[in-house]
Amino acid sequence: MARQSNTARQKADEVTVALVTEVVEGMPEVVEAAAAEAEAASSLPKIETVDISACGDNKSAKIRLYAGLGYERAVIARHLGIKYQFVRNVLMQPAPVKKA
Repeated sequence: MARQSNTARQKADEVTVALVTEVVEGMPEVVEAAAAEAEAASSLPKIETVDISACGDNKSAKIRLYAGLGYERAVIARHLGIKYQFVRNVLMQPAPVKKA
C-alpha cells in the first residue's frame, strides 16, 4: 500500500471533519442529549470518595447504594472488584425487606 503524502492526508482529514460537522449540525437533539449525558456523568463525585461504612461487608448493599447515587454498573463492578454480571443481578432483584 502506498503511503499518503502529508497534503493528501490533510485533505482527507478536512473532508472527514466537513462530513462530521454536516452530520452533527443536522442532528442537534442527539448532540444536546450526548452533551447532557456527559455533563451528568461528570457531576458525580469520584466513587472512591463516597462513604459506604454503613454497609459493612455487604457487597449487595454497597452495589445498591452506588447505583442509587447514579453510578453505572461497570463503574461499580470495577471499583468493588467484582463481575459486572453480579452487579446486574443484584440490581435486577428487589432489595430484601427486613423483618421487624
